[in-house]
Amino acid sequence: MKCYEEALKIDPNHIPALVRSGRVLEDIHENRKAKTYFERDRSLNSSPNDPDIIVSKGNAFLKHDNAKQALECYEEALKIDPNHIPALDSIGIALAKLGDFDKAITYYDMIMKRNPKDINALYNISCLFCLWGKIVDPLNILESVIRFDDKYKETAKNDPDFGKIKNIQRFKSIVEAI
Repeated sequence: MKCYEEALKIDPNHIPALVRSGRVLEDIHENRKAKTYFERDRSLNSSPNDPDIIVSKGNAFLKHDNAKQALECYEEALKIDPNHIPALDSIGIALAKLGDFDKAITYYDMIMKRNPKDINALYNISCLFCLWGKIVDPLNILESVIRFDDKYKETAKNDPDFGKIKNIQRFKSIVEAI
């Protein structure tokens, strides 16, 4: 991060330093600071053809509870690459945060059609169903996800999306199973 700060002292509009600073700050959960770097980068209209950078910008907005601005970024990334899985996944998450579960599930359907073994998308579908109030579906999906990769046990235990069902015995047995 120090190198990027030095680069920005020399040239405050140095695009790679702005983007990379934003990504570093996003990784260490300094989302407010990351957002300022991404906003500066965006105001300079840089990186117009890199969907990964555009999705990273959207993620910073989403983590700062600005789902509408995040959606703009994700949709911009999809215009560049209509098959960009991180953009599709992020749109699903943003739509869920906005309470548009019907539309969110369509984006996860798109991911699953492109890659039926996308375990992250399956996990997010489980979260989505839980937020939507559909209890049986998320538990069945979550169980499948954990069978495939048990790292999701800890993730599910700490995921606020499962807050409504954390005390249900079946949820507990799924995330506690050996």
